[in-house]
Order: sequence, then C-alpha cells, then structure tokens
Amino acid sequence: MDDEHGGGALLEMLHADLRFVTEMLKHGSYREEVGRSLYAAAGELARLAGWAAFDSGRHAAAQQYYLAGLRAATAVGDHALSVNIVGFLGIQAYSTGRLGDSVQLMDVATAESRKAPAIVQAMTWARSGRAYAKLGERATAKEQLDKAGNLLGRAIKGDTPSWAYWVDETRLTAQIGRALFDLEDYKNAEKDLTAAVIACGEKYPRDRATWQGRIAISQLRTGRLEEACATGRKTVDLLADQVDSERGLGFLRTFRDELTPLGSSPVARDFTEYARSRLAS
Repeated sequence: MDDEHGGGALLEMLHADLRFVTEMLKHGSYREEVGRSLYAAAGELARLAGWAAFDSGRHAAAQQYYLAGLRAATAVGDHALSVNIVGFLGIQAYSTGRLGDSVQLMDVATAESRKAPAIVQAMTWARSGRAYAKLGERATAKEQLDKAGNLLGRAIKGDTPSWAYWVDETRLTAQIGRALFDLEDYKNAEKDLTAAVIACGEKYPRDRATWQGRIAISQLRTGRLEEACATGRKTVDLLADQVDSERGLGFLRTFRDELTPLGSSPVARDFTEYARSRLAS
C-alpha cells in the first residue's frame, strides 16, 4: 500500500497496528517464541510507520518510530532489520540537511551490514553512496554505489528478508540517478532515472513521482523547458490521482519555484495552471 499510495495514507493505520502489538507485549501472556515474533512485528511496524511519517514530512514522529523499531529489533537480535533502520535514520538526516550526521549513520550501517545478507549489504552501501553524493564527494559516492552493484550480484535466493523485496537492479539504477542529481550531473541523472521509471512500468507510483520530479528539474536546469513541463505533468498526475507523498510534492514545489521566472512563457503558464487545477484539493 505504501508503494502504491505513499506514506500519508497509511500512518494512522500503522500507528494503530503498532499500538495493538505493543499492548500485547506489555500486557499479554505468551511463550518466549511468541514474544520474539511480537517484538519482530513491532520492529518492522515501527520502521514502516517511521517511513510513512518521513514521507509525510513529519520528521519528529519519524525519528521516534525509527528509534522504537531499533529497540524492538535489537531486543530479538534482528541484525538485518537494525541495519535497515539505521539506514533510514541516515536518509532522514541527509533529507533534513544534517549531512554530517547522515554519513556517520551510514558508516555505522555499512560496517554492521557485513553480518547481514548480501542484498541488505547492497541496499546499505547504495544508501551510503547517496549520503556521500549529498556531501559532493563524487569519488566516494561512485565507489560505494559500485560496491552496492557488486553485492547485489551476490544475493542468494531465499536469503532476502521479506521487507527487502524491493531491492533490485531497477532500484539501484534509481539510486545512482538520484546520486548524480545531487552531484548536479543532470544529463546522466536523467538517463538513469528515466531508465528506472520505464523499468517499473505501472508499479511503484510514489517512487516514480519522486523520480519524475527530479527528471523534470534536471530538464529545466539544462534548458529544456517543454520537456520539463511535460515530465512535470506526469508527476502532477501521479500525485493528484494516486499518491499522498509530501516528498513528491516537495520536488514539484522546487520545480514550480524554478519555473516562476519563466512564467511569461506559454508552456510554463500552461503547466502552472494545469498543476493548480489538478492539485487544488
């Protein structure tokens, strides 16, 4: 549901589910095996609630959920989930401008990921590459993204945690494209992000909205106004029809703000009117 509709539509549901599980942990009577299952469920629910809060722009709540998930995962020794949650904390840090905190968290996650399945290691190194790209450290970012690709090739079928179902070549391509966008290599960022959008087809509309938002900005920053507005319309359509994501809207706002000086252009004016009418609610 998060893949299809974004975090904004799910946060209340996830909070209720997490409260239900934590109440059983606090007040229920159960065998040790059942208790471990409950802690594992609480850890993943808290992680997903943290992501939904982050996607909705509720960063204080996101951090609280992530830390609760980390405590639950640690309680049952779920090392892979702990690494995943530290990675999410790193994503939140670089997304809110705390770049130093982000690379410190990613360094911890990559070091600890050595004990996790290869696909979790690949995901973690890709995230770390993104953090270093945010810092403008191109060589380190490339090295870590290349390492992520090598690790992904070593993934063993049946060794993947259920929550890592989405980690594949398409997502790694998107991570590379986003890193290139952060490094202001807009031509190559557009190439990789477009490839990821095409590979997804109709799946993952929330992610496609954030990727297309970056593509539109890349096209605008390289002087291709008509293409940028056409891509922007695709982003608007996903956010208007299917996706509730503050992050997706954030890229659209950036695009709109950079389009404002070109407001006298009929193409820019038509896009602005289209976006306003489609996103009025």
